Amino acid sequence: AMAVSISYDNVYGNAGQSMNTVVCSNGNFGLAAKYPTLGDLPAFPNVGGVPDIIDWNNDQACGTCWKVTVPNRNPIFILGVDSGKGDFNVSPQAFIELTGSTDAGRVHDIQYEKVTVDNCKMPVA
Repeated sequence: AMAVSISYDNVYGNAGQSMNTVVCSNGNFGLAAKYPTLGDLPAFPNVGGVPDIIDWNNDQACGTCWKVTVPNRNPIFILGVDSGKGDFNVSPQAFIELTGSTDAGRVHDIQYEKVTVDNCKMPVA
């Protein structure tokens, strides 16, 4: 697991946010057909951008689940719905769950690993 950072964006905390506004819209691994909004995802609000999602043409990691850990806190699980541009960028709700507040804005050198989607409350294919 490479060390990357995690930040938050209010967009990912908006249950009504259209899936067509994120990378994981209607590509090969897109989620919009089954889940029209972020709030439709069983994983919500633990959703956001992850390092392994690159762009619409390279969306193989859409719908993957990631365990994210920072020191001295319980891990969180994030469902990848967008490109994190090399990092994690998640809902404020998930960021608060991970760090205790939004005060930090960004936390560096987090640990992360890919886990099975049931950890993100998603149905196993």
